[in-house]
Amino acid sequence: MRVTSRGFLEVFIQQTRTTDKFCMNAVSSGMRTKCTCHGVSGSCSVRTCWRSLPPLAKVGAALAAEAARAGPLRPRRHTGRHVKPRLRYVTPSPDYCERDPAAGSLGTHGR
Repeated sequence: MRVTSRGFLEVFIQQTRTTDKFCMNAVSSGMRTKCTCHGVSGSCSVRTCWRSLPPLAKVGAALAAEAARAGPLRPRRHTGRHVKPRLRYVTPSPDYCERDPAAGSLGTHGR
C-alpha cells in the first residue's frame, strides 16, 4: 500500500482528534457532582450543586496507562468494522534517563 503525504496528513489529523478525545474523556469521566445545603440549622432550604474536576494524579495515571499501550501511527484500511481507538505516536520518544550522545542527552541515570 502506497502512502502519500496527503494521506498521512489525514491520518495524522484523525489521530490528533482521537488523542484529544482521550484527554477529554480522562477528565470528564472522573468529574463528580458535589452539593452543599444552606439554611437555618441545616434545614437545607437551598441546595447548591456543582461539578468538580478529578484529582490531577488520577487523570495523569489514566493518561500514563493509555500512553504505555500506545503504538506507532500507521495508515489503516477501512474494513468496515469499528475498532476501539488507541493513542498513537509518529516517532518514539527518546529515553532521557540513559546517556545518548546522538540525541545530545547526558542522561539522568545515577543522579
